[in-house]
Amino acid sequence: MSQIKVIGNAKLIFGTVDIAGKVYGECESATIELTGNEEGVPDDMDGFQAFILSNDHYKVTMSTILPKDTPLPARGDRIDVGGINVACSCLGWKQTGEKGKPRKFELTCSHWISIGGVIGVGPTVTTLPVVPAAPPSED
Repeated sequence: MSQIKVIGNAKLIFGTVDIAGKVYGECESATIELTGNEEGVPDDMDGFQAFILSNDHYKVTMSTILPKDTPLPARGDRIDVGGINVACSCLGWKQTGEKGKPRKFELTCSHWISIGGVIGVGPTVTTLPVVPAAPPSED
């Protein structure tokens, strides 16, 4: 059974996950994209009277070489990104490999500006217990 994780300062059961203080591997390449939601408010002349930008966040993908004994990040783990001086949350990873080469991973991370989180601090990651549903009653 998987866990539910809330990234952000939710007032729930607190438990931060911290891997950023350790040397985690070597980053071969990375892309950093500032993105968010975009919505136009149309006018009556086939144009826009306003354009709404919301949910600004950085989307980061990194190609990394990790030693065999390095544990993989879990979803929600903090990954520090020096290029933009923010702490991101790991959303997932993909392993790639070639015979005789070190293991490589593509890490996908995100940093929501409204949630915040800087290197050395990061956003709060709250792990919620998953409670199995009660069996249906026979009433």
